[in-house]
Amino acid sequence: KQLKSSFRTIWQKSIYTSSKLSFYSKLKTTFGKEQYLDHVTKYKDRTNTTRLRISAHRLEIEVGRYKKVPRNERTCTWCDIVFNDKTVEDETHFLNHCDMNATYRSRLVHKIKSLIPTDLGPITNQTNFLKILSNPTISSPRPPENCQTHLSPSL
Repeated sequence: KQLKSSFRTIWQKSIYTSSKLSFYSKLKTTFGKEQYLDHVTKYKDRTNTTRLRISAHRLEIEVGRYKKVPRNERTCTWCDIVFNDKTVEDETHFLNHCDMNATYRSRLVHKIKSLIPTDLGPITNQTNFLKILSNPTISSPRPPENCQTHLSPSL
């Protein structure tokens, strides 16, 4: 019991002090097994959801970290080219804002509307997917289907 308590304390300090785990720390607020691991039955979907949650993907926020690019310069290539918008390409941008994912986001929203409890509020194309990915009462939806190149293992 003492070992588990010590590990839990170290775990909490680690996720809140690591810049790599900034997205994860927003999703994971309690120590324990995530329900999506049991509810998302397709291996590929579960793997992609986990990779997104733990930042094991190829978004610029992660790729740039390996290249030692300053965090504020890890911008979304699509948004930079199309809109001349130098927005950091992190998980939140990728899921909620990036125009490149608008069609897939719309499909995903349509697909998960029936899964979301009413206490999360209305589900729209601008839904905060953080609420969905971190809600323990629902099965986490799989990421948009074009995510797979971004969700392949980190460098």
